[in-house]
Parts: sequence; C-alpha cells; structure tokens
Amino acid sequence: MTNLPDRINFLLSETHWSAAELARRAGVSRAAVSDWRNGSVKTLTAEVASRLATACNVDAIWVATGRGE
Repeated sequence: MTNLPDRINFLLSETHWSAAELARRAGVSRAAVSDWRNGSVKTLTAEVASRLATACNVDAIWVATGRGE
C-alpha cells in the first residue's frame, strides 16, 4: 500500500473500527481521519504516525510511508 488513504482504510478494515473510533483511540480529530481517507492530506507527522501505530498495534514507519510490514 503506497498511499495514505489505502493505509488508513486498511487499518479501519483490520481493526473493524469506525473512523470516529480510530480518531478517538489515536487522539486526533475525526476531520483528520476524513482528510487522510479522501487524500486531501498526503503525509503524516511522526507524532501522528506513532499515535496511529500505537492505537492499531502496527509499525509507525509503515503507517507513515507504506514501507515495511
């Protein structure tokens, strides 16, 4: 998965969470999750990638870049 919307949608699919639940668990706004999913935001800060990774139990580098597992 090379683009951010695909990775975010994958996380939602794997966790069976709504976008609102992902936002709550990662400590970000629901609007931010929406922006990532629709492609209007193309990159994440290291802090946000780390929060998402922690919430979903995945690698932060993968969340941020799509590289790795």
